Parts: sequence; C-alpha cells; structure tokens
Amino acid sequence: MSHPTPSKRSAITGLQKMTPSEAFVETLVANDVTDIFGIMGSAFMDALDIFEPAGIKLISVVHEQGAAHMADGYAGVISV
Repeated sequence: MSHPTPSKRSAITGLQKMTPSEAFVETLVANDVTDIFGIMGSAFMDALDIFEPAGIKLISVVHEQGAAHMADGYAGVISV
C-alpha cells in the first residue's frame, strides 16, 4: 500500500500543542490562504517567521483601512 506524499502546505491534524501564532497560521493554511494583508508589528512578529514556510505571503501595508481595501480588491480579482 503506497502512502501519499505529504505536500509542502499541510495543516496539522490531531491533537497538538502549539503557540497561538502556530494555530493562527495552521488555520490560514487549512483554509487555503496564500496571501494576507497586514501591518508588521511586535504583536505579529512571531507569526511572521512561520508565514513563509507555510507558503503564506504577507503584503505589508501602513494603514489598516488600506489593507482592507487592498484585500477586497485582491479577492475580487483572483476569484474571477
């Protein structure tokens, strides 16, 4: 019986101990998120380190409202 090759992007299954940032990133991966918009800052720094290995690209912005507008436009373009 052959086992499927695990993909680079896979959410953790089963009961695991993880940090809140790891849980956040795993939730994004489980929902097929590949790009996010946000402000780089100290509350976000530990999650930033695990975005790239999870295949998530952070698009850095300087204003939260701008991030929301950019994400809205981006979602409209990629869903066409």
